[in-house]
Amino acid sequence: MPSAAPKTTNPRAAGTARGLLSQPAKQVLTMTDKSLTLHVKPSYAAKYGVEFFERKTIDSYALWAITLKDPETKRYPKNPTAYGKTATLEQAHLDLTAWCEAHGLAFADIRSEPPAWKLVKDLLEGKSGAEWHARQVKRPRLANTILDIPRADQQMVYAIKGQPVTDSLKVAEYFEKNHKNVLRAYDNLPKDEFNRLNFEPADFTDKNGEVRRMIRMTWKGFSMLAMGFTGQKAYHWKQQFLDAFEMMGQEIDRRRETIADPPRKNLLLEKRQSGGWLTDAVLEWRTDQGKLTNAKHYMAENRLCNWCLTGAFDPIDEAALKNEELALLRLVRERNAALIVAGIDYAERKSRLAQYTIRQRTRLLAVQDAAA
Repeated sequence: MPSAAPKTTNPRAAGTARGLLSQPAKQVLTMTDKSLTLHVKPSYAAKYGVEFFERKTIDSYALWAITLKDPETKRYPKNPTAYGKTATLEQAHLDLTAWCEAHGLAFADIRSEPPAWKLVKDLLEGKSGAEWHARQVKRPRLANTILDIPRADQQMVYAIKGQPVTDSLKVAEYFEKNHKNVLRAYDNLPKDEFNRLNFEPADFTDKNGEVRRMIRMTWKGFSMLAMGFTGQKAYHWKQQFLDAFEMMGQEIDRRRETIADPPRKNLLLEKRQSGGWLTDAVLEWRTDQGKLTNAKHYMAENRLCNWCLTGAFDPIDEAALKNEELALLRLVRERNAALIVAGIDYAERKSRLAQYTIRQRTRLLAVQDAAA
């Protein structure tokens, strides 16, 4: 590796090239205004992902994963090289940083590309990942579907009154059982409060035009009904149904959010994009200073922005923020990114950002009063 990074018109690329440890950058010559300009295309040694999963009925959690590129084939393996599960997003970043430092990787060596999180969950449960890869072949996605849900999932589970459900007909079809035997299994269940909340009698018309009985059920009802189904095929379809319930539930939640508060979806997206700009600014400035960058530096800048908004250097639950607070946080992050790139030190930025937040909050309140 050369002792000094080549000159480039792209500061982000230059910073990345200086930080590479194990793989050389690919250099590309282009002609600009009758002169040769050297551009550096970074060749990353690994790809990573960090994601927070917010749950309503169980504890929320975060996952992290990193996949190292094979130095001989220059390809990524099917499964992540390392992965983990934590209670908070902050701890996931810290665990990822610790793993990278232990294996001699700087953040400039890796690119953000989240893995399939269902695969990571399977690996955490001790599975090999072979079942997940096999499902990707057996379950092609339906093109141009509104919900963008795999065809099998769309047939297995559907929504009624904003709740994902399936029915005894679909259970009989996929588990290769007679419908009357599925109904018999339901009839043998206790008719208690759980049954009332998770099962619902319904009718359907068969191919002969006769009205027949069927049972609709929630995921809890399905789990109870299918508990007695045994064998390798039964295990496979239980897993498929539960995956389908989860995917349909996530789609229903997304639609509820969009319908209930149309601007909020855009505000959340803009707020998250501003976080990416802030991350880029921190990496660019510290690389130019010849300093290594890890998760704690990104978190320090994010918490400075949080302090401007709430008065505390603590993580913020975006679900608890009002729309105007989301908009204000985006503005503060963007201003902080600009000040970092300008080379303003932390103490001065803290003072300027506090004053900027007060001005912007006042303007937002004035706009709300005018609209009222």
